[in-house]
Amino acid sequence: MTRNSTSRTTGKSRTTGATRTTGKSRGRRNPAEPAYSPTRSLKNIGRIIVGDLRRLFGNITAVTMVIGLVAIPSLFAWFNVSANWDPFGNTGNLKFAVANDDEGYRSDLVPVKVNVGENVISALRANDQLDWVFTSREEAIEGTKSGEYYAAVVIPKSFSRDMMTVFSPDVKHASLTYYSNEKKNPLAPK
Repeated sequence: MTRNSTSRTTGKSRTTGATRTTGKSRGRRNPAEPAYSPTRSLKNIGRIIVGDLRRLFGNITAVTMVIGLVAIPSLFAWFNVSANWDPFGNTGNLKFAVANDDEGYRSDLVPVKVNVGENVISALRANDQLDWVFTSREEAIEGTKSGEYYAAVVIPKSFSRDMMTVFSPDVKHASLTYYSNEKKNPLAPK
């Protein structure tokens, strides 16, 4: 069987794009037509989105994957943010031991005995942000080590005397001793 070579051609001469006279010329735009049209671009974007959504909802596997990819991270973010939103807002159940060994101080300048440790204790009794437990020095330290208390603060014997040295030439810094249970204390480790 031989092939007829004349059946391939139609007898019409073909023209190239360079000699074509009808239609729009390629590579050149009409000066009256803008180079960029925002409405045309938005229509194209809208058509693309509608087409993508039709194809998406036509496939149940794709719908399941999209819901999983959107819902699972959203739930994770929701629970993570709600858990960390206010970490210090629910500290009322944390047991915090406070021991006051302050002996007070009577100076020559002020003839009244001042006990700053007792003032601190009375201010803490009015505070309900933590579950303040007022105990002895030994019980505070042992309770913190055993995990009964979240942390402990011990007010030393010389606390009032050191606070009142502001009026004397030998100024001493008053200090508190802080004990923490690092097993129960992720917010303030040493």
